[in-house]
Amino acid sequence: MTGDTIIFRRGSTFEFQGQFKNSEGVPIALTGITPSIYETSGSGMQDTEIEVTDEATGKILVSLSMEEALKLPLGRNSWFKIQFAYDDSPSVVVFPPIWLDTR
Repeated sequence: MTGDTIIFRRGSTFEFQGQFKNSEGVPIALTGITPSIYETSGSGMQDTEIEVTDEATGKILVSLSMEEALKLPLGRNSWFKIQFAYDDSPSVVVFPPIWLDTR
């Protein structure tokens, strides 16, 4: 997963479905990995949640309630970063920010 921009329409629940893949495009299994929100821009993003929807194929769902999403500033001003924590290691991997362009 690389940093990107998601266009989001204000007034709805924010839901982003993503999938982690290696450089060859093969899905990364999330067995033994705990993805989480590492950092956000603030401005309504603090309550962003992440859920693994398919561990075997590396699929996740990132969501934010409608109430919290209404706090997002208009424009490309909000972002979040995802991190991987490995069950058998103290190291983590932090991915580039994913931006929200709220309209």
